Amino acid sequence: MNVRSLFDRINILSRKQKDDTVDIATNAAAIATNATDIAALEAVDAAAISSSAGATFGGPVVISNTLSVSGSITLGNAATDVTTITSQLTASAGVSGSVFYGDGSNLTGLTPLHAFSVRLASNQTGVAINTATKVAWDTEDYDHGGNFASNKFTAPVDGIYMFSSGIYWLSGMGNGSIGWNKLYVNGSQAQVGMSKQGIGGQMKTDFNGVIKLDAADYVEIFAEQNAGTCVIYASSPHSYFQGALIREI
Repeated sequence: MNVRSLFDRINILSRKQKDDTVDIATNAAAIATNATDIAALEAVDAAAISSSAGATFGGPVVISNTLSVSGSITLGNAATDVTTITSQLTASAGVSGSVFYGDGSNLTGLTPLHAFSVRLASNQTGVAINTATKVAWDTEDYDHGGNFASNKFTAPVDGIYMFSSGIYWLSGMGNGSIGWNKLYVNGSQAQVGMSKQGIGGQMKTDFNGVIKLDAADYVEIFAEQNAGTCVIYASSPHSYFQGALIREI
């Protein structure tokens, strides 16, 4: 190896040593910066994170203490995601989306409460033989939605409704007599319950049914029997009429 080649090799080694020194210094500075960032993150405890432009987290976010939000918060995509709350979620304002809290009164799209219960407090006399007679309910226990009046329930919305009624025949029902408990919709019989007397005397006729109604349809209960002139017994809870909206459609 000549002298010139030797000097060239020494220069190459010198430059490489300088480059390695620079790289080591750069890496050391980066490590120091990362350490500072980590220390800063570890020092954040129950501090507010704010951003006027919003913030996006691509992975899971675990909050072990209180999360306070002054604006709105969206949990998942209401159309495709299922958001699971493993503990109690409370809010002082409305929550939109598929999150349920409290009694659910903050949510939209739920079936509203429309339900009633009425009964007889006094006997209804003079129910003629083979004659459909409207039952005159004289006592209202509740009427959520205010849809019951003048012995009839008026549907507030299109929907599926459930109705239940009991007619207790106090007297006049002989052996083999039949009693009918009839549900009328808009003045015409729609469904019916029937019972047949076996030993004479008092008898109960029940009706339970589910029916589709349009808004403004009205529902009444008619009683009929084939024994003679009879009395509908009023003692609670023998003769009653109840109903509720199951689902709006």
